[in-house]
Amino acid sequence: MRALLFVVGVVCIALAAAGCGGATRDPGLDAQVRVVNAQFYRGAPPVESGGPMVTDVAAVRSIVQVGTTIGVSGLTPVGTGGLIAQARGDVGYWGFTPGIRNVAIAGQLDFGTSMQIARSVPTDRPLDIDVYAVGTDGAVGPPRLLELTTVPPPVPEGKLVVSLDWDQQVDLDLHVTDPNGVEIWARKINSYQAPPPPTLPGPDDYKNGGILDFDSNASCVFDGRRQENVVWAMTVPPGPYVVRVDTFSMCGQGYANWHLRVLRDGQQIDEARGVSTELDTRFPHGAGAGEAATVFTIPDDSGQ
Repeated sequence: MRALLFVVGVVCIALAAAGCGGATRDPGLDAQVRVVNAQFYRGAPPVESGGPMVTDVAAVRSIVQVGTTIGVSGLTPVGTGGLIAQARGDVGYWGFTPGIRNVAIAGQLDFGTSMQIARSVPTDRPLDIDVYAVGTDGAVGPPRLLELTTVPPPVPEGKLVVSLDWDQQVDLDLHVTDPNGVEIWARKINSYQAPPPPTLPGPDDYKNGGILDFDSNASCVFDGRRQENVVWAMTVPPGPYVVRVDTFSMCGQGYANWHLRVLRDGQQIDEARGVSTELDTRFPHGAGAGEAATVFTIPDDSGQ
């Protein structure tokens, strides 16, 4: 914590003349891109005013999965007192400091940080991040572009997959009710119904049900997944499916964006997005709980 406060203090001093103002308590939770150990400022960054230009900036990889963190590094001229980074169109920008002199390239300072890519970032277009250098006199230089390609989180293979992912460390639960009225959720992870006695089920018959793969972040024990999937690997009952998202606990967070996808044989056939807040946790959390996210129908291909 002391190290973070020191960094924030240095950033504020270096950027004050550029019009950034003082440190704020805004954590920028709704930003598309969050910079680790940086100070968040809401709104547009200061305008270019003849300052230095970042020499180079690059990420450890150009393709990044939304909801993950990526390392970013670069070079900036000596005389840079601070750096600004903002995803284009984002709600605010981040200020942080450069590092020490580069031992191999004269007149250059190294910098490095980590950027968290929110799960709500669209994956149908490039993610453009502008990085600015700010001189010790407060003059802001022109932007240097960091272009990333974002991809959605992977989902398991199956004939039918209902996948829920979210962007904050909260406990959300996926509920799916199949056409037979069987609800799949954390306390009933498989919709398969065994035949009545005396018939005995086969050893693989349970795979005919829709199966919940994981109860992610259960009771705020963070597992790094922030994703739950219900998968039909063998047979898919025709008819209507009802999908709900239950906000079990916000785990101290203000809100979380969630994204629901429905895939049939690997092709997306439906999706929904929403936001969970503390208000959503006040409702019951048993069977039938949660916000209605979507209803979709699987057609009967049997010809009957």
